[in-house]
Amino acid sequence: MTTARLPLRRILVANRGEIAVRIIRASRELGIEAIQAYSEADRDSLAVHLADGSICIGPPPSSQSYLKGDRMIDAARAVKADAIHPGYGFLSENAAFAQACEDANIAFIGPPARAIALMGDKTAARRMAARAGVPITPGSLGTVSDARAACEAAALIGYPVLLKAAAGGGGRGMRVVRNNEELAARFTDAAREAQGAFGNGSLYVEQFLERVRHVEIQVLCDGRTMLHLGERDCSVQRRNQKLVEESPSPALDGAVRARMCDAALRVCREVDYRSAGTIEFILDAASGAFYFMEMNTRVQVEHPIALQVTSGRAAAVDAGQRAPQRTCDRMPNQRGGLCTRLRPVAGPGARPSLSRRPRHSHRLASVRGISHSAVLRFTDRQAHRLGPGSRRGNRADASGAFRNACGRRRHDPAVPHSPARRRPLPRRRYSHPLRRRRADGGRMKSRKDRVGDNRRFDFIDVTLRDAHQCLWSTRMTTAMMTPVLELIDRAGYAYVNIMGGAVFDVCVRYLHENPWERIGLLCDRLATPCDGLTRAQSLYTFELFPDDIVALNSHVLARRGIDVLTVYDALNDNRNIVSSVRSGHEAGMKVNAMMTYTLSPVHTDAYYVARTRELVALAVDFISIKDPTGLLTPERGRKLFPAVVKAAGSIPVQLHSHCQSGLAPEVYEIAMQSGFRLGYTATAPLANGASLPATEDVLARARNLGFVTSMNDGVLAEIAGYFDWLCEREGKPRGKVAKYDSALYEHQIPGGMISNLRSQLQTMKLEHRLPEILEEAARVGQDLGYPIVVSPFAQYIVTQATLNVVQGKRYATIPDEIRKYARGYYGRPAATRSLGPPRATRTCCSLRSTTANYLPRFAIRFPNVVSAPRRSPSWSAFSPLAQTSNMRAFGLPAPTLPFRRRNLDCVIAAAAAILRPARPHAGNPQAIQKLPELCGND
Repeated sequence: MTTARLPLRRILVANRGEIAVRIIRASRELGIEAIQAYSEADRDSLAVHLADGSICIGPPPSSQSYLKGDRMIDAARAVKADAIHPGYGFLSENAAFAQACEDANIAFIGPPARAIALMGDKTAARRMAARAGVPITPGSLGTVSDARAACEAAALIGYPVLLKAAAGGGGRGMRVVRNNEELAARFTDAAREAQGAFGNGSLYVEQFLERVRHVEIQVLCDGRTMLHLGERDCSVQRRNQKLVEESPSPALDGAVRARMCDAALRVCREVDYRSAGTIEFILDAASGAFYFMEMNTRVQVEHPIALQVTSGRAAAVDAGQRAPQRTCDRMPNQRGGLCTRLRPVAGPGARPSLSRRPRHSHRLASVRGISHSAVLRFTDRQAHRLGPGSRRGNRADASGAFRNACGRRRHDPAVPHSPARRRPLPRRRYSHPLRRRRADGGRMKSRKDRVGDNRRFDFIDVTLRDAHQCLWSTRMTTAMMTPVLELIDRAGYAYVNIMGGAVFDVCVRYLHENPWERIGLLCDRLATPCDGLTRAQSLYTFELFPDDIVALNSHVLARRGIDVLTVYDALNDNRNIVSSVRSGHEAGMKVNAMMTYTLSPVHTDAYYVARTRELVALAVDFISIKDPTGLLTPERGRKLFPAVVKAAGSIPVQLHSHCQSGLAPEVYEIAMQSGFRLGYTATAPLANGASLPATEDVLARARNLGFVTSMNDGVLAEIAGYFDWLCEREGKPRGKVAKYDSALYEHQIPGGMISNLRSQLQTMKLEHRLPEILEEAARVGQDLGYPIVVSPFAQYIVTQATLNVVQGKRYATIPDEIRKYARGYYGRPAATRSLGPPRATRTCCSLRSTTANYLPRFAIRFPNVVSAPRRSPSWSAFSPLAQTSNMRAFGLPAPTLPFRRRNLDCVIAAAAAILRPARPHAGNPQAIQKLPELCGND
């Protein structure tokens, strides 16, 4: 620090991106206010949100904002800052700026101007190192004026030599020369590049050492104490740019490491260095000789690596405080070995992947090149949940920043607040009703506020959920979504589908993300109402949950910001969605109930009309037809759609149809003409194939039919351009129009599942049997009474078909899930007649008398599978069908043993008594007889 004015009260952060966020965190830990200086391009950046105040310093180009030293000093004066922290890059190694800060009586958090000037000139730095007794590579101690002088120096040094820019860095202005002819030809190019990059074309010559390693030493100095934080090996480079930093270096032994660290501290003493810095050496690993290269007089991009391996903290030194005691003098375990797993750093002080913003250059960008500062916001937001050393990936710790960012130290009128037009930080909700900004729903019209214009058709976007679930196996990360949220908001969608069952599984297992945090972030960033899909009583799994768990899920979704709760039952047994509908309305959400479409002798138009009337009796807000495999045809739609619309009455009807048959766009056209008012679509790059139709295609058809829409073509083109670029960057497939395949109408397996099955068969070298398995899947579906081929029954049918084909004998092995389905555990199959009113002698799970009539092949051959005990009280008590509310209202049979939350403890106690026999091999008959009474049996 050039001016000792401690303690500091307020600093100006003269940088952007992740280094600005780290400075703000360190300042908060030390009790120092941080004011963020930002350009117009960074008005909504994470650093602006986290800082205690902010001030604009100019337009987006760095040359007119972050590189303007006079504007930085004026901004510091305006906010009454005691100091300026330049971070790295920009003005951090500008000796003139450091001197200007000192002249303005503002502390420059960094080394003295003299040290920056001395070490910024590489020839002067080499002379300084030589005076300190540190070995330097043989070469010229000063610059060379022209190619002739360079040839004379090279003759004394010996070829090959290296031409280097005296004011350079990052490999710019550097050329390897092996003879006089090459030197004369490359000198001009190197000088021109150095002049363009650094404003100084001076070059010097040094010996080129082949097969060496690049090792750098991190140092911390405060004028009293000088210490080092060990070395970082950065030998893996491309075009002189560092790619991988490794610590400790595998090429150093204890003696060489000690000599190199001591040499680094000698250089610091010679220049009277203060603050953080890095001394760079080249190392001849064979001989152990090392040579001084240069010094970086700033906090370096790789600084967190040194903190991670030494447990040291540099925040205090960066802010001008006294250097802390070294908390770890020994280096980590240096035993050699093969690296089999890389776990990115997480927790306090770690840095998330840095973004690349338009109109700005970056010193560092992540390997994936994710754009937009929302990446930083997301990682910072959920880091405190992960903690240091978490296995969930590279997530930074927020250190409570989001709890204090909007109201901390705002009393000082000298500190301007962050711009008012940006969205505020997410705040935890403590009530369930819809937020005010979505209260009227905009284009989200339900049965009570339906648009009177019958010639209107609105769109529901599924790009952020179902589209990549079908094409990318749900591998789209939150960081890929956030840059395009503002565009999706402006596109004109009625609402946006952001959540489904597979999201939870993939986020946790493969993406290492918190799905609840994703839901909250997307809902906060989107002004368009958000839709979340659940599998009714199964929620996000294939298992079943009691009513109170279903209700809890609905209230949590409402708190996170979900406005529309979409529910469906895989068997279209509407008794299984009663609990979701009721709890969704109680939580303040609108409920969209889906009927799943399939082809079979029992799934007739009358069947779907009956299901629609049941949903009308449940008072849902929307009714949808869900076609997960793309089986709908225009011919079937002309008969089915008008009947469903008539049965729905005033409730808007929606269409959700995949494109696996290639007929979905034509089916959407028929749906519009039949009275459907909303349709699920995806952006063009992620549409078609196993996904849904393209928004652009359906929009053109709607306009040709004379329908009014709210869609913006220009914004849709921008969204498509972003996802097209994302597919290219990530190497992900784009959706392609599927060819018509008549076999689809036989096996009815969704395309995504076929892709997964093919991949699994390849690992077992059974890919050639895929056609047999698909044929067998059609037969298994008939045997089981035509269950709808959607999760979870699609998985069950394919599993059974695979077992039948591979084992060479049908039903030699029957999975437990198939047994549970046949016994009615998941609900009433479509091929089973109504069970009628409940009887005291039979539970809803006892299908002995009915299944044999409607599942003949399976029931007659395997009676032990579909039969159940005459009384099965424990099963009935926890069955998803044991929901009585609103069932009798539309003629649905109620179970014998209704599930009641108040009797849950009694049921558990009685079940435990049954499972704990009074004597070996004997049950507890008293408990068994008492269980129906405890459960409230009629």
